[in-house]
Amino acid sequence: MNICFFADAESTHTVKWVYFFSNAGHKITVISKKKRPDLYKNSIDYIRLPYKYTKPICDIMSLYCARSILKKIKPDIIHGHYLTDYGSLAVLTGFHPVIVSAWGSDIIIDYRKSFFKKSLINYSIKNADAITCTSKYLYHQIPKEFIDTKSIEVIPFGIDTTLFSPRFEKKLINSKKLLKIGVIKNYSLICGIEYMIQALLEIKQKDIHFSATIVGKNNEEKFKELVFSLGLNENIQFIDTIPNTRLPSFLDTIDLLVIPSLSESFGVIALEAQAMKIPVIATNVGGLSEVIINRKTGILIEPKNSKAIADAILYLITNPDLAKKMGENGREHVCKHYEFERCCRKMYELYNKLL
Repeated sequence: MNICFFADAESTHTVKWVYFFSNAGHKITVISKKKRPDLYKNSIDYIRLPYKYTKPICDIMSLYCARSILKKIKPDIIHGHYLTDYGSLAVLTGFHPVIVSAWGSDIIIDYRKSFFKKSLINYSIKNADAITCTSKYLYHQIPKEFIDTKSIEVIPFGIDTTLFSPRFEKKLINSKKLLKIGVIKNYSLICGIEYMIQALLEIKQKDIHFSATIVGKNNEEKFKELVFSLGLNENIQFIDTIPNTRLPSFLDTIDLLVIPSLSESFGVIALEAQAMKIPVIATNVGGLSEVIINRKTGILIEPKNSKAIADAILYLITNPDLAKKMGENGREHVCKHYEFERCCRKMYELYNKLL
């Protein structure tokens, strides 16, 4: 099969999807605005679209170039990822069959941001031959007035359970030893980092010996100031985003993961942590309520509630056997429902269905 991907070439998800289908023997072309040919081997054709111009000139030139490329490579199917960018570009080329995939913020944020983006999304879903999304939550957010809901497939990104596998047997959480807590999220307003920091103050006031690592980018200084003002600078460290291939090594070092998000379309990091047998504390929002089984693979709490975060952490500290069992259940859950190759096979079935 000759497959053409319109996608962010830097995205871990793009790279994983592309290599799966390339390794399966399919001819792959990646069309992107990002300059990352180093991520793709010679058997994968990588083509960069115009990027030096301001909008809308850049978008017009990208569309013109994309149409020229498609005429030349003659793909069997094209797949556009993220509705307000590459997804809409793929649809606007007029090529069929075309699949568009909603990733999350394109529907949750962009759709509500402007009339133009809303119109672009509506046009894309109306004219695509099939639509995919990563979660049931996202499925219900996609506007249905222009489409038959049967044409929407829920296909998660999937987790590489070989890469995300604990390197050693997880030890019981011990309240007498240093508790290592991880938070992996960009520091934006919808990520709830401030509630996590407030919760850690409560944990310190309980005389719990802990260290917390907050991984991400954007608005870091704002949260560093909060940490300093609360006297938590010796307990909390901030580090930059970790590449996906190095993430398992970091997860191996922590006892539990906390996701204090106010909004979440899916929850990839929650699944990656569960695959590593790490119990997860997360807010009961969006896709997180799908990927975490409450009280079995982790604990779901209400958003914007630092006390609930602190109580959940204390609960796992005082119930170490249960925390260990949650970790074991979590890996079983991911392997059964979210294994990467299983998700790719589901996408391949959709491709075949459209040809």
